[in-house]
Amino acid sequence: MMERVVRPGEVSKQCAMPGAGSDLIDRFRAGLPLDGVHVPQLEYGIRDTDATACVAEALRLQGRPFADAVALVVEEMRYRSARNPIVLGERQSWDDVLGLTELFSSESVLPSYGRFFDQRFVNYLAANYEAVGAIHWRKFEGLVAEYFDRQGFRVEIGPGRNDNGVDIRVWVDDLSADTVPPTMLIQCKRVRRDIDKVVVKALAADVAWEGAQQGLLVATADWSPGAREVVHTRNYAVTEVNRAAVQMWLEDLRVSGNGLWYPA
Repeated sequence: MMERVVRPGEVSKQCAMPGAGSDLIDRFRAGLPLDGVHVPQLEYGIRDTDATACVAEALRLQGRPFADAVALVVEEMRYRSARNPIVLGERQSWDDVLGLTELFSSESVLPSYGRFFDQRFVNYLAANYEAVGAIHWRKFEGLVAEYFDRQGFRVEIGPGRNDNGVDIRVWVDDLSADTVPPTMLIQCKRVRRDIDKVVVKALAADVAWEGAQQGLLVATADWSPGAREVVHTRNYAVTEVNRAAVQMWLEDLRVSGNGLWYPA
């Protein structure tokens, strides 16, 4: 931290405390009191809003060197938290009780914690991914919509039934949603068999019809060799998101250590 804040651009292996060059260092050596900023540690790092507030408070108290130091502490905390397999700190308190059976039987995409898919179901599937192929097909659509919503896209989920093969439409931002075609058309397949080329060809036709830039076929299974071949030979703007990729999405959405699961 000292090397980046007090002597930026220089790397010193001789000592942890660089020489003169900062009022903070001089005050510390003189035994004078220093201002402090409390950085709240959470079990999965520190929230962006909290980090911004901490850096702003440091800037107000002591100026840019102190603000830079606090920003670096936040960065280090996030790095350590991301690497640490042991979860410590606060836990999320849920205001309602969510039955696990709803994940497998309900068509609802109106969760308590999340826009399309409840965070508690995210945590459950991340730890029990073998169950993903058995969840309700509508819940799987909600999971995919939730992922893109958290990535900052404008997301519109279809009615679930009679959607003409397009489950989700995605735009890069809110401003373009009402004036330009979707950036992506997404079809979700919660299936166990490999995806046939007929499904891929149908999505490619929808992409061309709506003028979208890309089609995503998100499935709990892999594509068949024939599906991959037809995309390659006909240069379809359709991308495979298979079972392994969906598992990675769940890990990205997961909040470690949150929630308790009780037997039904």
